[in-house]
Parts: sequence; structure tokens; C-alpha cells
Amino acid sequence: LGDLPLAGDGEPRREQARARRRRLSLLRTAEVGRSLLAERAPRDAVRLAALVFPGALPPVRVSAADVAKVARAVDDWRRRVAASCEGAFAPRAEAEAGLRRGARRRLRRRRGALAALLPPGWKSLHRARLAAKRVRYALELFERVEPRARLLLRLLRSFQDAAGTAHDLAELSARLHAVAGANGGNGPGVASLARRVDADAALALSKARRAGTALAGPARRLRAALRGPETR
Repeated sequence: LGDLPLAGDGEPRREQARARRRRLSLLRTAEVGRSLLAERAPRDAVRLAALVFPGALPPVRVSAADVAKVARAVDDWRRRVAASCEGAFAPRAEAEAGLRRGARRRLRRRRGALAALLPPGWKSLHRARLAAKRVRYALELFERVEPRARLLLRLLRSFQDAAGTAHDLAELSARLHAVAGANGGNGPGVASLARRVDADAALALSKARRAGTALAGPARRLRAALRGPETR
């Protein structure tokens, strides 16, 4: 973790992080796509994976120590947020005010971006999923001091899951159609499978739209949910 960018390191480090995220995103697409193929065509999964995702997946290993380090850091930050918002001392009250001001600014921007994309269609699905992720990340740190945020967090997670499934199926569908259209489909069954994945993707999008509709109301009330108790 020592070579990952930290806050304030500047644009070169941020671009380094973006490049890593893009690389991980491509690896995830291939891994998830192979899994979806195996579910839908178990007897032909190896051949189809070689056509749709040529090349072997490189081994990616994350040490258990690094995962534990990140988990400890996040949990420590959550405890600090809770401590700053739950004491009777003036420094804690001052910290609470600063934290809430910053949270309101971030969440106001991110809530607005998300609300403009709900419920999503095919063109806005990926952007809506990313916007929901940003709102959830900004809100999760305050879950322990804002119980009213828990409903919104649950809805955000449900929407992300549904939108992620629809997005994965749409990506797999596009790859299958590309393979089916090249060189006569590169063998039997690809075009048929592409149509089945199209149908699955349409159902997944409908589910994501329902989850987005359920999220729209609580998202509009986000700022009210962040108003904390008076200093004791």
C-alpha cells in the first residue's frame, strides 16, 4: 500500500491511481464475463471464453495483511467520526460542526448528480452506478452517528448490485455480438447465446430501474438525514 496515492499528493499520483483502476476494471470485466458464460453455457464455457476474452487472466494477489490494514484504517476513521460527534466537550462539538459542513457539501454535490440519473436507462446506467457508489462512500463514514442514513445506505447497495449485474450482462452481450458478427460467428451457438444474454440484460435493467426509483425519494431527503443532534 505504500506506493498508492494519498490525499494531497497531486495530479501525477491521482493519474497513477486512475490507470490502476482502469486496469483492474478490465480484469474484473474478463473475470465476471467468464463466470457469466460458465453459468449460461457450462458445457462450452472454455471455448466461448477463449473467443470472447482471449488471453489468460494474469494472477492478481492481494496480501491478507494489506486487506487488514485498510480495514483497520477505515474502522479507525469511523470511530473518530463517532467520537467527534458524540461527546459533551467543546472540541468535539467544534469537530462535529466541521465534519457535518464538509459532509453536506460533498453529499449535496453527489446527491444532485445521482438524482439527475434516476431511474437509469441503458445510456445512463453506468454513470448512475458510479454516482451511487460516490454517495454511499461519502455517507458510510457517518452511519454510526446517523442511524437514519441506514435505510438510504441499504437502498444504495441494492441499487449498485442491480445496476452492476445489468452492466455486466450488457458488456457480455456486446462482446458476444461482436464475436458472432466476425467470421461467421466463430462457431455455432454464439449468436443464440448473445440473444439469451440480451434477454437477461433487459430483465436486469428493469430490476435496476425499480431499485433506482426506490432510491430517488430517500436521495432527495439526504441533507435532512444528515442534520445531527444538538451539542450536549
